[in-house]
Amino acid sequence: MDGMEFVSKQASTTNQESYMTRLDCAKRVISNFVVAKAGLSPLHQFGLGILTETAQLHTPFTSDVQAFHNALSAVRTLGNFRSLDIGSVFALAASLGLLDDADDLAAQTPDSPDPPHVLRVILVYARSAIVPHVSPEHAALRTALLAHPHFFHDVLYLHEKPSAENDPQSVFNFLTSVEVASPESYFLEDSTNFRRLVLHTTMLVAHPLQRQPYTELVPFAPKKKRKGH
Repeated sequence: MDGMEFVSKQASTTNQESYMTRLDCAKRVISNFVVAKAGLSPLHQFGLGILTETAQLHTPFTSDVQAFHNALSAVRTLGNFRSLDIGSVFALAASLGLLDDADDLAAQTPDSPDPPHVLRVILVYARSAIVPHVSPEHAALRTALLAHPHFFHDVLYLHEKPSAENDPQSVFNFLTSVEVASPESYFLEDSTNFRRLVLHTTMLVAHPLQRQPYTELVPFAPKKKRKGH
């Protein structure tokens, strides 16, 4: 979740929701997602990270929905930042130690049972003037995670309209590139209309190993080659 100061600016909402900021919108859709997933299985766990110039763990994984909501409600913007090393998102995910190592993966066959869990990162990015980068120190780790069959990386991009200061198209191009996306990634973007954000978030509820390819849901999405094919 983005901790940049301008996330607190007004979002495009209906009259009934005119008080909502972009941060409010992000919190609401994250909360809706957690409630939906927890309702499908009490085994789901949720963690929360905050983006400054790097990704930082805010809330460790928990299956306690109320505890997660309390932590989410306490999130505030942290200031203005000039860059984001998106490679740190992958470093944070790897540091959790929740994925099988390479030897375990090599031993798997098509008849192997489903993994006990998968790890999914949903990146909520809200900067229209800052194109992220992947630092060299995280490049190899990013590549390894994107190739991991039990790791999934989705993006929800909340952007402002183009202007002299904002270049959301360049950010969009980077976030959908092979730098940060795999064939299984879902990429959803909006200029923060809350109702559309809710619809976008419902697309993320499906289990990553069971959901339809993104290209089948969004006809204009670029065609991607799926893992293992």
